[in-house]
Amino acid sequence: MKFSLFLHVERYDEHTPITQQLDEMTELVQIAERGGFEAAWVGEHHGMGFTIAPNPFVNLAYLAAKTEKIRLGTGTVIAPFWHPIKLAGEASLPVFALGHSMGGLVTAASAARDPRGLRGVILSSPALLVGEKEPAWLRRLAPVIARLAPGLKTSDLGTGGLSRLPDEVAAYEADPVMYHGNVPALTGATMLGLSGRLWPEYARWTLPTLILHGTADRITDPRCSQRFHDAIASTDKTLHMEIGRAHV
Repeated sequence: MKFSLFLHVERYDEHTPITQQLDEMTELVQIAERGGFEAAWVGEHHGMGFTIAPNPFVNLAYLAAKTEKIRLGTGTVIAPFWHPIKLAGEASLPVFALGHSMGGLVTAASAARDPRGLRGVILSSPALLVGEKEPAWLRRLAPVIARLAPGLKTSDLGTGGLSRLPDEVAAYEADPVMYHGNVPALTGATMLGLSGRLWPEYARWTLPTLILHGTADRITDPRCSQRFHDAIASTDKTLHMEIGRAHV
């Protein structure tokens, strides 16, 4: 049987010095360590009078310097109070970048150019081959059109190819937060240029990578995921082609 301790810097009397409360908490953990306890857990609380140090990571860092072998961890972390990246960094958790569709292109660009801090990348139906089927003259003309008329409506991707589930398509069409309509010229030209510039950089890609793509995707080309998988230098890479799956 293993025993552990859950505690805070508890202050029931406002006349008690904070330094005394911190020393008592430290002593309690040290006693637990000498007694063979497995772990000590520190929680996060806000708006409670007895908790004078709500950030558990500060307390854990302090206790780490005062103990030798007892395991230290967070008893509670209130996730809505934290930015996800900051919480992952404070807790030394691995950070994975996830991108879907156009977000897959943005994620790939970010990871290719600056992979620091990332443990891996997950790409879902990524738009990595933008404009591949368009004629060469149109691809060369796209930046000029985008500069002269950035809001010009171009391709209509439609919604029929989003999913095989009618309810999902209907929910997408009814979502007021989602963009509906043709792709603006500036957006299309930006994606086109970024997509082309990234391919030479994939040869230096070493991050662990998971790629997911449906074979029935009509929004983004499934061939781009295969090509990307073959292009990156990572030794830890997985391509999962889902037979019959649409874009989402």
